[in-house]
Order: sequence, then C-alpha cells, then structure tokens
Amino acid sequence: MEGSGERIFGTFFRRPVGGGTYAEYVTVPATNALAPLPQDLDPAVAAALPTAGMTALQLVESLGTAQSVLIVGASGGVGSFAVQIARAAGKRVIPIGRGDSLAEADALIDLVSADRSSFEANARYAPLAFNTNYVSADPAQNFGLKGSRELLVRLASMVQSGDLEVPIGRRVPLREATDVFAGHGPGKTVIIM
Repeated sequence: MEGSGERIFGTFFRRPVGGGTYAEYVTVPATNALAPLPQDLDPAVAAALPTAGMTALQLVESLGTAQSVLIVGASGGVGSFAVQIARAAGKRVIPIGRGDSLAEADALIDLVSADRSSFEANARYAPLAFNTNYVSADPAQNFGLKGSRELLVRLASMVQSGDLEVPIGRRVPLREATDVFAGHGPGKTVIIM
C-alpha cells in the first residue's frame, strides 16, 4: 500500500480481468482480497498463488467429509493446487487428465468441462460435484471464487510449511512480457518487474 511500507499480495484484477496489472502502481477495489506479504515468502510465489490457490482451497473445503475426489483438469493452475490441498486434507485424489478414464469417487471437481453435457457426463461418477465454468443446471454445482484475506494468509502459511508448492514454470523480465502469451508451458509464468 502506497505510503504504508507494507508489502502485500492478493487479487489485483478489475473488470476486465488483468486491467492495470502491468504497472508499478495500481488502484485496487477495496473488495479485492489482499494480505500482508510474509517476509520469507518469495514475491514471485505470492504473485502466482492468489486466484488459483484460493479457488482450489475453497473447492476442496466444499467437499466436506468426502474421502475421495476426482479432479478433472488436475494438471492446470487450479487443479495442481487442488490435488496438493486435497492430499494434505487426507483425501484420496484421482487426478484426471486428457484421455484418462474416470472412476467412481465421493466427489468431483471439474475444471475443464465447457458445456452442460460434458459436466453431467463427468458428474455421474460422484454424488457431490462442482465445476468452475458455470455449466451445470444446478446452481449449487457452479463454483465461484469468494476470495478473502484469511484465505490468502492460510495459503501463504501452507507454502511456508511446505504443504503447498507453487509451480512456477518461468520467471520472465518485463521487457519479455509480450513473448509470455505466445505459448503454453507447465506451471505458472511470473513477470518480474
């Protein structure tokens, strides 16, 4: 925060998502989730953590007492966090990637289905199912992030304790930022200013 000397991390987006994030200073709505940056947390790790991390944490906590979970899209940003968080919570995780067969489980987290029929086909494998693309006819299955300072603090603590690894694939200087969007790779790409 300007003038306070406090280093923070969190969700810095506005509508449209991403507006103003390539700036030395940015105005952030008071409703965005922000938390103090712990001194021993790498700022690049903190930059890659908030949105996908908070989504994964809330999704896993939505599973309640479910002992097993299918995670469709397990290798993506939210999926890679959800796998780690679910395992840390003692759940049996069945990660599903492109072409993998689904199996019965107590719960399903579907991060990739882009239409109702795909989600419903996947949801038949678990009595409790969530998706992040708002494709279900049942509004309770359409998951939306509700970020908070408390969630950010918990995620930072999980990283610090070694229970959560943030997969940063590349650290790119700002002068090379235009090249970042040309291709895809494993893990997150963090632009270093």
